[in-house]
Amino acid sequence: MDMQVGSAQQADAWTAETGRSPKGYRLLLLAVLGSVLVHLVLVWWLAGRWMPGNSSGETLVRIELGPPPLMADSVSEMPAVQPESGLDSALSSITLPTATLDLLPSPLPSGPSLEGMASGNSQGPDGVGWGGLELPSSIDEPETGFFGARAEGRRIAFVVDMSGSMTGARIERTLGELCQSLRGLPDFASVRVVFYSDDLYQPFGQGWVTLEAGIADSMCRRLLNEIPDLVTGGTVPGPGFLAVMEGQHRPDAIFFLTDGEVGPASLMLDRVSAANRRRGLESVIHAVVLTHDAAAALEQAAPDSPLDRLVGPTGGSITIVPLGGVAP
Repeated sequence: MDMQVGSAQQADAWTAETGRSPKGYRLLLLAVLGSVLVHLVLVWWLAGRWMPGNSSGETLVRIELGPPPLMADSVSEMPAVQPESGLDSALSSITLPTATLDLLPSPLPSGPSLEGMASGNSQGPDGVGWGGLELPSSIDEPETGFFGARAEGRRIAFVVDMSGSMTGARIERTLGELCQSLRGLPDFASVRVVFYSDDLYQPFGQGWVTLEAGIADSMCRRLLNEIPDLVTGGTVPGPGFLAVMEGQHRPDAIFFLTDGEVGPASLMLDRVSAANRRRGLESVIHAVVLTHDAAAALEQAAPDSPLDRLVGPTGGSITIVPLGGVAP
């Protein structure tokens, strides 16, 4: 009883001296702590909503006239890819009012050697990796490219066409670009690689592969040995997207490649878009279209087309790669 009286007297004295009661002080302190906690949660949520994509509100449409500038300077083994002869007339006949056409300089250097990749030699002519691309493992957000498109993130997925029309030079060029992308990532990045046609083929399983020392070279050797013999079937990319989106960890970015026409049915557009939005953190999607018909490809990339509705909301881009010769 005496202790309670003493505490009450001390509280009265403290109130008289400061003009505040201990209870009011405690409530104020709790309010400040609560406000700090709420703001920290809000900052974390807003940071998670940021996506390293195109923030202009328009889908960036690029015309890739050759391999990206970061490739090796001269390799005779890589199939030459020349712009389609009717490209200029096709571009002049197509208008994309909400898209940006980024015409890259031509000619650009040729790509890396498939023979060198198959042997495990990842050295370029300058001796520091393909075309001098050597990313330090200490950076926060690694960056890599695929047919000139650039993406950032620690988890990068590749959804790649292996339908029947991808045979020959197309799949060889694609595997060359894919291997360069894998070798350009630092050792703390992780990748998923999915090939699609009528079915899916996941050569490295359904989990993320961390690119520890030597892993990218081993992956490339396996891809170059296996994939050319598996090219067959139709163009149905939707299941490939779902395979990389519905796992335990979402991709920061997805590179999607096709050489055929894709519509809502083959893309499974509603399901894929819903899966990408489900966790509130959308994966940035960069599409690459290999084509012998530039006009048809530009129509595929037109505003509100299925491809635009897949890529645009994520802040991604569409890269059109014209191919020489005739369609297979």
